[in-house]
Amino acid sequence: MSTRGVIYYNTGTSCAVRLLVSIASLREHYQGSVTILSEGDESHGLCRRIAQATGAEWKAWDCRVTPGANRAYLAKTRYHVGTPYDTTLALDSDTLVTGPVDEVFEWTEQNTFCVAQLANWRTDGGIISRRIMEWEHLLPEAVSAALAFGPAINCGVVAFTKDAPLCRDWYQHAVLGRTFFIPDEVCCQLMLPRYQHRILDGRWNRSCKHDNPSLPDTRIIHYHGRKHCRIGLPFAGERWVKTFERVSGLNLAGVNDWLPAGDRMLRCYLNHTKPPARCPGISVSDPNRERLRPAIAEAKEIKLIVGARTTKYPGWISTNRDVLDVTRRENWMLTLGSHRVRALLAEHVWEHLDSDDMDVANRLAFEFLEHGGHFRIAVPDGFHPSAEYIEHVRPGGTGRSADEHRQLFNYQTLSAAATKAGFKVELLEYWDEAGRFHYQPWQSKDGHVKRSLLHDRRNRHGCIGYTSLIIDAIKPAINPTPPHHARD
Repeated sequence: MSTRGVIYYNTGTSCAVRLLVSIASLREHYQGSVTILSEGDESHGLCRRIAQATGAEWKAWDCRVTPGANRAYLAKTRYHVGTPYDTTLALDSDTLVTGPVDEVFEWTEQNTFCVAQLANWRTDGGIISRRIMEWEHLLPEAVSAALAFGPAINCGVVAFTKDAPLCRDWYQHAVLGRTFFIPDEVCCQLMLPRYQHRILDGRWNRSCKHDNPSLPDTRIIHYHGRKHCRIGLPFAGERWVKTFERVSGLNLAGVNDWLPAGDRMLRCYLNHTKPPARCPGISVSDPNRERLRPAIAEAKEIKLIVGARTTKYPGWISTNRDVLDVTRRENWMLTLGSHRVRALLAEHVWEHLDSDDMDVANRLAFEFLEHGGHFRIAVPDGFHPSAEYIEHVRPGGTGRSADEHRQLFNYQTLSAAATKAGFKVELLEYWDEAGRFHYQPWQSKDGHVKRSLLHDRRNRHGCIGYTSLIIDAIKPAINPTPPHHARD
């Protein structure tokens, strides 16, 4: 008799709380076998506790994917080697199970491979077709069929038999494009037309962001892109938090001793809300924000750096996401109160926001700026003529934080986004479509940008080695006055 079971994969600690919450939700609807494939010592310690508390097994596993870009994504292409089951349902840790899942096993045994669709997105749509076309030089024979396929897929919910032909060939194709955006998923999309499969309809992978809340019979909700603490999302934005609070109230797997365990979004949520019941050791007040308040209250003109990390400049107040999440109005209110900002600075922050979050952040920045104030934004430049530069900074590229990049702007797209929020835009540094560099003199006192023409060491000896796309987004004055700051 063939064995059936659900697997999860975990490495590190950042997804551990989400893993616990997902398995806890699964156990409300499924009492069969569950195994956690765990990589690394940090992961093993937490996964043992989670498995014991949820009636799961855990397995120390080496996915055998060579170190490099997108290793965690590519591990999915090796699940058929790690699973202990003949028929497997694999779930991402940021899923929430809301109904029975047993049907999937039957469909998988009939079709060998099942994968969930992504909302109502399609392969001939703008976003998915661009991702597919990026692979044209690697899998040219697969592109036309993939573009015509129809439903776009998401590998957060995938099921397979151990001998599924697609699984057998998946890794060797996906690793060719490991530096591309979500290589496992896009490669799977390219492979589907040539392999036996079944597409799981939207019930099995409701997007918390892109789906309609009125859709019936939801079985799995997917909080993709670290949206699990985002109350107010279109689909069940509060449901993950409610499940987390139940888990924390029971102190399941001793979670209150180790949360948030590297989960930055959860840390931010816990710092800015009332702690769940029986959740000792979580502080509601944020000492970092408390330290800012005197500086904000005493400043004649508030100049604020967002996403500062360790950056500090005289006369500027530095903030990070744990204090000021630029996409959440309550964070702006908690930080500034009734005060308004004269100048904002974000150097290489906005590329970490997807388009919807960026629109929200731009509107909030506009709201909390004084009239006549400015917002200096610096991001990687999508029109930079160097292919090496683009490969380094594009979403999923080879750069240190490129895996977290969500957009690659050029002067047109960044300006349009700021204008949409009500700003008037001044272009300071940028490359155009023809590969020409443009520079308008600007002063560091209005917002110092290290990765810029005159301040980046890579631009010594008369050559341009590294620049950013830099704009000033200006909130119009109530009564027009001369420009907000003098130019050199």
